[in-house]
Amino acid sequence: MRDKDKQLRSSCTTCECPEYTFNASSSKCDECGCAVTRHRIVQELRVPGEFYSDASASDKVPTPTPTAASTQSRQQQPKQQFRLLPGRSQPSTTPPAKHETVSYDEMISWVFAVALLDIKELLGFRLIESLTLDVCQRQLHLWFPCMIILSFMALLGRDYSEHPPVLSRLYMNSTFVFVMSSFVAYMTYNNSKIQTKRVLAGALIMVNGIMAATYLLLLLRLLPSLPGKQVDQTLEPGRYLTWLASVPALIHVIGDTTTNADNLDMYSKLSYVQLLSMFACSFYPPKDSSLPTLAWIASTFLIGRKVHGLYNDAVANPDTAMMDRRSLTLCKVFAGVGLGLVSLTWFLKRGAVLDHVVAESLYSLGDTASVAGLTAILAFSDIRELEEL
Repeated sequence: MRDKDKQLRSSCTTCECPEYTFNASSSKCDECGCAVTRHRIVQELRVPGEFYSDASASDKVPTPTPTAASTQSRQQQPKQQFRLLPGRSQPSTTPPAKHETVSYDEMISWVFAVALLDIKELLGFRLIESLTLDVCQRQLHLWFPCMIILSFMALLGRDYSEHPPVLSRLYMNSTFVFVMSSFVAYMTYNNSKIQTKRVLAGALIMVNGIMAATYLLLLLRLLPSLPGKQVDQTLEPGRYLTWLASVPALIHVIGDTTTNADNLDMYSKLSYVQLLSMFACSFYPPKDSSLPTLAWIASTFLIGRKVHGLYNDAVANPDTAMMDRRSLTLCKVFAGVGLGLVSLTWFLKRGAVLDHVVAESLYSLGDTASVAGLTAILAFSDIRELEEL
């Protein structure tokens, strides 16, 4: 019932009186005798027929009194449907994302990044300070123009003779393996939530891309072949150029997957000495190339000892290792077999123990183990996140 000020009031907060009763001679309730201010004020809601009680500041208890009309109107309204998303315990009320349009500046930036082979920009790593990414980017910029020059040399002095069937199948299969390995690295980069793993996947995208492009050019005979100093010792300059681009980057990737504590810049530069010594020794018989041979032996020993020590330290100290022990052991096997097989094959080929076809097969196997093998292990292993990234 309403009071003298036409304010609707309900139950009393002092006694059990269910509703205020108007008294013309007094401001108190005619039913219970309590003051009118003891009865809760009832205000109308937006929906006609529904009310709620506006209690005092110390006792705000809602007392809805729905009517038949309001109940019927709510029953006629369709219920809101919610779709539970994976990993969420509450209904999702987020509005659908609007279609994002690429601005003109972003398109120009993307075109320039593609033209300049700026993989860091394309992968969104422009603001991340990573020595491994910087080395991979530098190696890609050195490899690409040199490979174009070699391809032009091959076109100018085109040899239209075909590869032996074994080599053709070998180059075709190797191209497919490294293309698929690049795809695995990209999926790892795209799906991983750990920034450290995304950075390593981005570096392996570049290394696998270099390998895939090299084997494709070898398959198409777009790289020149030079005759060696001995019978059946054909020299492939494109293969040495690919090693010069990929091995230094691979050394930094190995460092980032072990303890990520040592600066391997000196050992990546030492790999230049190793590979250039191998290339120089190919132009001279063994008895006339003692200096390049000694340089190759020393650099190979130092790099091998460092890589072996990195994996042993990481396995012995799991608290500081970037990967779990099983993944580190697999990486050690694949990296050791891959890099060691390339060096051993080169040494045996130079000594006329292996012919060109067998040596190319072993080179391909070593490249696959060291690059594609590490990519597969990275995709299926957990890596510790670094705070500085």
